Amino acid sequence: MTLLSWFLPAGARADEVASFVGAGPAGLPALARVNVAAPRRPLQITAAASGGYGYTEAQPGESGAHHRGFGTLGVGVQPLRFLSGSISLEGRYDKHPDDALGASSTGVGDPRIAARFAEAVSSSVALGGQLGLRVPGAEAPSVRFDASSVDAHALATIAPPGADLAIAFDVGYRFDRSAEVVANPARVRRGDRIALHASDFDAILLGAGASKRVGRLELLGELTWEPLLGSNAPSPLASPFRFGAGTRVQISDPGVTPEGIQAELRAEIGLGRRPGTLPADPLAPLEPRVAFVLGFRFTRAPARPTAEPAPPPPPPVAPPPSTPPPVAPVATGTVRGKITGDRGEPIANAQVGVGDKSVTTGPDGSFTIELPAGKASLTVKATGYEDSVMDVEVVAGAAATASVTAKHTIKPGQLRGLVRAFSGKPLAATIRVEPIGVETKTDADGVFQVDVPPGSYEVVVQAEGFAGQRRRMQVEENGVTILNADLRPGK
Repeated sequence: MTLLSWFLPAGARADEVASFVGAGPAGLPALARVNVAAPRRPLQITAAASGGYGYTEAQPGESGAHHRGFGTLGVGVQPLRFLSGSISLEGRYDKHPDDALGASSTGVGDPRIAARFAEAVSSSVALGGQLGLRVPGAEAPSVRFDASSVDAHALATIAPPGADLAIAFDVGYRFDRSAEVVANPARVRRGDRIALHASDFDAILLGAGASKRVGRLELLGELTWEPLLGSNAPSPLASPFRFGAGTRVQISDPGVTPEGIQAELRAEIGLGRRPGTLPADPLAPLEPRVAFVLGFRFTRAPARPTAEPAPPPPPPVAPPPSTPPPVAPVATGTVRGKITGDRGEPIANAQVGVGDKSVTTGPDGSFTIELPAGKASLTVKATGYEDSVMDVEVVAGAAATASVTAKHTIKPGQLRGLVRAFSGKPLAATIRVEPIGVETKTDADGVFQVDVPPGSYEVVVQAEGFAGQRRRMQVEENGVTILNADLRPGK
């Protein structure tokens, strides 16, 4: 249990705040560039792959535009509910316009690692932090550890329960040493300046965005800004400033399996002015004016544990008979017999008795009890069986025989599930179990549960303004049967 867990209200699940938000390019919950504080179930693993195209207009003095192909491979791991990490590789291939030295192209690969902490402070708010490391290289596949850049983030997510909406904030600082990959900036071609994405300046990292789930779709929008700091730094309006939007679609149904496959399509537009790229200008990041990204995510997560029904308590053990005070002798007789179940099995440890006097059956279900002469009613109690009563005639000095067949106790089963619209919104619905006529209603989250005897039933699900459904369901003794229904608008 973490310290922030003490702030969770009763019944709130720490791994359900913004649980519908998908993974970003590095395999951790994110919109795109905006990281999302969203605790997850432990042992969850996400593999992410994305690629795209970026366009940068010609810079002053150039003969044409810059074109970029890029891709990212990432793996995110959730060892604990509040702790996750990722490793990713971002590759870029830039095609530059002709300059005095002719046409050129550049390929660069940047490995990145990140560690994130995220914890819910209420049923609708999660806070977190992240540390990241980028190790750039001057040319793929080289890396320069002395040019490593470190970024630190503070994260906050607001996700009202039942709204399928998450609002994310990401604020941080980047200690940037990527300029070390350039030995002599004055001799670097303008195209290579753009491709290397190196910077002489640290940066403040600001990001905000939102995610809205509609059925299988997750709609995304974000705004990010990285004001550069330092002497001779470009103005804030010439620092990286972007707007991104897109959508993710759930290909596999998370209601059926904990494994999920998502596809993603998004676009990004650079809104800021362009920093200088002449040899005399300091190094500053210049990103594509327009970029389009296609990606896929695969998440493997353990299934939620289901609570097993509690076993029935053992029957009370009758106290041994007390020794009565000396009285006149009473004529007694013996009753012998065997207790079996209605399937023919012997019942061991059953209680057989009359009034305060009882005995326990042996492994083969047999018993012997001494009772006063006369009529007696034997009571049989056994775990998992209905109580049985048998009348016997006890003869003084003789042995009577009494065998009892006990019926198994039938335990009810449970029918439960979730009713929602195809948009994913929980519905206020009525569930009726025919032909026994049992009826129940969903709660505010669209969840219902009802106990019924074992058997086959016709279950009717109805909600105002939606077409009803009928399902044939089989309920097992002492079992749980799941019925999830997505209703279409209509009558």
